[in-house]
Amino acid sequence: FPVTILQGVSTTDTIITVGTGSAINVSASNSAVKDFKMVTNESTASNASFISFESSAEQWVVSGMNLDQTVKTLGYIFNLAARRDNTNNTYGVISQNTVMWDGEQVNFRGPCDSWDTAHSIGGAENLFVEGNTFYKKSGGNIGYWDSNANARTVFRYNTLNGVYFDAHGSWSNYSICTPETYPSARHTEIYNNKWDGIVTGK
Repeated sequence: FPVTILQGVSTTDTIITVGTGSAINVSASNSAVKDFKMVTNESTASNASFISFESSAEQWVVSGMNLDQTVKTLGYIFNLAARRDNTNNTYGVISQNTVMWDGEQVNFRGPCDSWDTAHSIGGAENLFVEGNTFYKKSGGNIGYWDSNANARTVFRYNTLNGVYFDAHGSWSNYSICTPETYPSARHTEIYNNKWDGIVTGK
């Protein structure tokens, strides 16, 4: 069970307006962020990420959120780009959220030893993204969920409207590991999602 909880009353009664930088920074393991709404500030939004995660944070949960990019920004909904050294660390669960965003919704990189250790398909050492609803912002660019260098992802039971999933290759990734290898996503499990009315099987 989470030992640190940041919880709103509801997505209509608790609203956080994001200006610049990261509004919430998760640094503790066994944390939960849940049940409120986040929007961008129409006057000051610039490179604003809603929730960022430090490499020290493990086994966290983000759920029941309404995350709405009300104006275009160059940041992310979820920023998981912090250096993570090894696969002993588990990630967390992003579940039962509603996300409206223009462009890239996540910056997600995996552990530096990801390609030197066995895969975690069917195991716990993944980022789990499940039961969410993702929307492209009206009039905006096609939204996408980007699984980047070294990433290990389980993406299931989500509904995507004008949004796609990208298991990134090495051609445009920057490396935060040493030596610099610019690797692609390590592996992805994608099943039982609904894309614009079409359900994908396992």
